[in-house]
Amino acid sequence: MKKILFITLFLATLADGTNAQNNTNTKLNRTLLFTLSANEEILLGEYFVFQKLNQNRFACIIYDTLNNTYTFVFNGKRIAQDKWRPFVHYLNVNEENGYVVEYTWQEKNYANIKGKVYVPFDGELYFAEDNEGNEIYDRFYYRKKEGENINYYVHYSGTIDGPFDKVKFPDETAAAAGCEYLYLLADQWYEHYKNDKNKLSQQSFRYSENGKWYVNINGNPSRGYDEVYYLHFTESGKYIYRYRENGKEYVNINGSPSRGYDYVFSLHLTESGKYAYCYKENGKYYVNINGDGISKYDNVHDLQLTEGGKYAYSYVENGNLYVSINGKASRVCYNYDNDNEEHDAYYAYNNIQLTESGFSFYFDKGTGKLFQNENGKEKETPYIEGGEAYWGLFYGHYNNSPYNFSSTNQAHEFYSICEYEYVVIDGKCYGKAPAIRAWYDKEKNAFIWNAVEGKELVVYEYKLN
Repeated sequence: MKKILFITLFLATLADGTNAQNNTNTKLNRTLLFTLSANEEILLGEYFVFQKLNQNRFACIIYDTLNNTYTFVFNGKRIAQDKWRPFVHYLNVNEENGYVVEYTWQEKNYANIKGKVYVPFDGELYFAEDNEGNEIYDRFYYRKKEGENINYYVHYSGTIDGPFDKVKFPDETAAAAGCEYLYLLADQWYEHYKNDKNKLSQQSFRYSENGKWYVNINGNPSRGYDEVYYLHFTESGKYIYRYRENGKEYVNINGSPSRGYDYVFSLHLTESGKYAYCYKENGKYYVNINGDGISKYDNVHDLQLTEGGKYAYSYVENGNLYVSINGKASRVCYNYDNDNEEHDAYYAYNNIQLTESGFSFYFDKGTGKLFQNENGKEKETPYIEGGEAYWGLFYGHYNNSPYNFSSTNQAHEFYSICEYEYVVIDGKCYGKAPAIRAWYDKEKNAFIWNAVEGKELVVYEYKLN
């Protein structure tokens, strides 16, 4: 299940007694995006701004320090308030009502799905997924306590069906045949099709019953496990799942169980039967590629496997982070802190791009600059390009790296660090706070940056000669 996870960062601004140049320069344009109330502050890591061609759109999460509440704001509108941080599944600031957010208010759970608020429910929403694991936001189910019963309801393309004892979404083969969802009534699973047609199910899925977990393979249930965490089927019917039994975790591949491990994660299975997974044993981490256990590491992240059998992952060893591409290792981060998700972890997650024909990943030589390795060729890369933010990897640069880049013709330079309550362009100071995001826009021939100035979220545009 893919979800957008906001990483909390804290941007320190230290006054040094220097006054920034007044913003009366005709080259400089300041646009106010949002104003906070007296007790509110923006969680800077939970923040995204898109600015291009004079379109200023943004989303952020605001914390009310007096009432201890959080508010999700989308393009200037307050969408959802929560005693905890609202969970954002989907975000597209260029789309009208381009958000899917879950939140809790007065001890009841709600969901706002692209502008439509759904009634209180118990637990979280469970979304259907496409073949690539992306959530489908008009197809979901949820549970709701009604009297002494826990009932399940399913929302599918605008309609809500239920109550049921349980609900599940179909595998890829059944979905292609028209099955919309599965439901349990009186200990029997049924498949629901278009035009309200239903039939007894012979699909494969996992489910819990009387404190045990089971895997149903083509109508044949497995024995009960303490828990089943993951089940994946290929289109040809091959399957892999992870389960826990007697304090150990196992991987079952097409009916063949592995030996027990302390912990198993990141399972992969291809149509051709190639597989890979990571596991932990005696405090060390390993990677299993088609039955071959690879080394022992301090940690492992981001395992990938292609249909043709190419693989990649990142790992930590002796305080450094490495990327392994088909067994060839490259160091990507020096003095790696595995627990510091506000800085180093962006090199470990969503970094590697792997295909049948090639690969790429970002790395740090310890100089404070970012580099990219593309199929073995290295090049220096700016943190932000083209006026659009990169998801995942670049979140860390809001707080931990200075912005220092030039215009295309190298005639003008932009510089900002968190210790300065302004930015510097060609040796002169502008604004009242450091940049939390900055870039050079080639089409406009301008430096553009976002900042939080007191209670105001703003965007600046400085046009060059």
